[in-house]
Amino acid sequence: DHPMDVVHVSEWRGSSYLCLLAKRQGLAFADTLFAVKTSSPWVWNRLYGAHVIEKAEDLAKVVAERQSVELADVVIGGSLHLLRWMASQGYAIPRDRAFVQPNVAKFTAIAPFLQTRDRPAGTRIPIDELVFFGRLEPRKGLFIFCQAVRRVIRSGVSLPPKITFMGKVGGRMPSHPDMDVSDYIRMMTEGWPTEVHIQTGYQQFDAVKYLLSGARLAVMPSIIENSSMAVYEAAICGIPCVASDVGGNSELILAEDHAHVLCQPHPASLGDKLEEALRRGGFIPRPSFDNDANLETWMEFHRQLGGDLRHHLLRQSRLASAAMSLDRPSTS
Repeated sequence: DHPMDVVHVSEWRGSSYLCLLAKRQGLAFADTLFAVKTSSPWVWNRLYGAHVIEKAEDLAKVVAERQSVELADVVIGGSLHLLRWMASQGYAIPRDRAFVQPNVAKFTAIAPFLQTRDRPAGTRIPIDELVFFGRLEPRKGLFIFCQAVRRVIRSGVSLPPKITFMGKVGGRMPSHPDMDVSDYIRMMTEGWPTEVHIQTGYQQFDAVKYLLSGARLAVMPSIIENSSMAVYEAAICGIPCVASDVGGNSELILAEDHAHVLCQPHPASLGDKLEEALRRGGFIPRPSFDNDANLETWMEFHRQLGGDLRHHLLRQSRLASAAMSLDRPSTS
């Protein structure tokens, strides 16, 4: 009875699928603009988490998520990577109504660190601790990190006095499904010539405070990412870091700094970057965009939706839907 002017929704789990289908069938929401945010498709997570499709009903999730993007009035991606991945998987993305804009985020919790930042971006500082920074799970590169450190040890480069694994406990390693992640880390680090700590209880503020309270290198060797807030936080807070050049990570760092902090998600590439940081110091990258300016772009977008922009986008969506109906072969 009182439809919304604009609805923002993620494609995740296809929560808007039935609404979008009803709209395309002319049953409801004719004047509602659906802006579908691409975030974390189930197949994308399965693929890069080294998991398989296990049940027939899982296919329903795949279809609902995919069609949520295909039926959207507007598609907004937080990274160009994910839109490209969807296109590579055969998604019929409405390209004339698809946009890339960094995610909406406010860093209120870590604002004190932004206001008192004293480390100049684009410089290196000596490192006396490596910190695996991310959820303790396969997708975040836990195995890659452990193998990279082993490679550093074999090369004869001295490790720093301490290595910390900092993050929430995630899914178990597929190679060791019967072993707790903490036990897996203890097994992998046995015999390392350095002090090893596991820290699983920190929230955002405590984690950033820890990284800034010493000469610590944040290591984020994910196998895949969409748009990693951890990488962006490191850049805006002045934390020296190394991250894998996967997914949307490179979109968050100034292009001139890519060679200093990005590596391939492989023990050899990461090991080389760790050795470089230990010899020359950890590099503090610069962010590729200003978050305040990003938020202003989002607000201006919504101000314009209150005017002619919403009607223009709805008209474009209707024309595209009509063209699709004409192109669809008859089933009679």
